[in-house]
Amino acid sequence: ELLTFRDVAIEFSQDEWGFLNVVQWELYRDVMLENYGHLLFLGLAVSKPDLVMFLEEKKELCDVNEKETIATPPVMVHRVHSEGLEETPLGV
Repeated sequence: ELLTFRDVAIEFSQDEWGFLNVVQWELYRDVMLENYGHLLFLGLAVSKPDLVMFLEEKKELCDVNEKETIATPPVMVHRVHSEGLEETPLGV
């Protein structure tokens, strides 16, 4: 069975996001983007997860702005199918 981004991603609840300070949020962002980069390098990433797109966008905004506000990434709903687990952004 192949490794997926979901296998290496760390997910927080909405409440847990509220406890992260800016430095912790930046560390999370950097680690998640690095993990995704490793999967790309190994040829294991087929598509870019919403979380990665959100983190990349947030990183670009932070590079332009001096002040950073902590944002909450898209909430994922997990559905179990006969074929496995599916991630869908909440509200979709």
